[in-house]
Amino acid sequence: MGASSSKKLAAKCSFLSKDEQLIVGNSFKVASKNSEKIKRGRINGIQFRENDISAIIHVDAASLTYNNMLKLWGSQMDPRLLQYLNNYLFGVGDQRQNTVDLEKFAELFVFCTRGTVDEKVKVLLTSLGKSEIDDIPYILVKEYVESIVASYMKIQKLSNTKQFKTWFSRGCFTSAQNIQRFAESLTHDLAAGESITRKALEGLWLMMSKLQPLERQKDRSLVPYCRGLDLIPSYPSILDLNQIVFINANLPQQYQLEWRFLFSSEIHGESFSTLIG
Repeated sequence: MGASSSKKLAAKCSFLSKDEQLIVGNSFKVASKNSEKIKRGRINGIQFRENDISAIIHVDAASLTYNNMLKLWGSQMDPRLLQYLNNYLFGVGDQRQNTVDLEKFAELFVFCTRGTVDEKVKVLLTSLGKSEIDDIPYILVKEYVESIVASYMKIQKLSNTKQFKTWFSRGCFTSAQNIQRFAESLTHDLAAGESITRKALEGLWLMMSKLQPLERQKDRSLVPYCRGLDLIPSYPSILDLNQIVFINANLPQQYQLEWRFLFSSEIHGESFSTLIG
């Protein structure tokens, strides 16, 4: 692949930071199954030098198909969210395309991770197959949010982070019912009757934005560490992971890192003075 073609591609993705170019280029190349070789190292297991960033986006001969995306992400997210992403990337109805290029793929990444409220609303509306002027049925928006929550919980389980392990080992799981409740808690104030206005959708993304900053920091998570139960052989949590994330997201950031075991009437008795002392 020539230098001129890679320059054209880099220019198209000038809205990506250098770190984002690595992430998006890597993901797109894996998803598109592109056969072109990267000129400066392999994708997996190699730390690219700063002046090698353009190497990882030498994929303009490739395009992403829905089947490629299904194979890559099908096991990692809720099937409803996968369909919404499919709608955004490939279009719906008469506007549907068979493939998507890197620029469109990168646009979705940027809009979702650091886009403006208008850009995030655009992703939501396009994913639902709606226009800017439509009032959106509440049930559609709730299901959209529910698919995001379900995918987040699925990713937590698949990634098996240290934070997740501290809860999972104590019998803390996720239930479909609590995923629905989490989504309802984020959307129930938005509906005017059975529909949601564009202005209310903007409020939804402003509210959900509090779930994002912590996740962007290295080794940080909305799932806190569970501390203080190492010497207690059997003490399952009565909370499920959805409830833990919901509560933790509403705490000040300095208290989001870990939760420690403080008191149990089963272990310490029912003395109120022991609880407060």
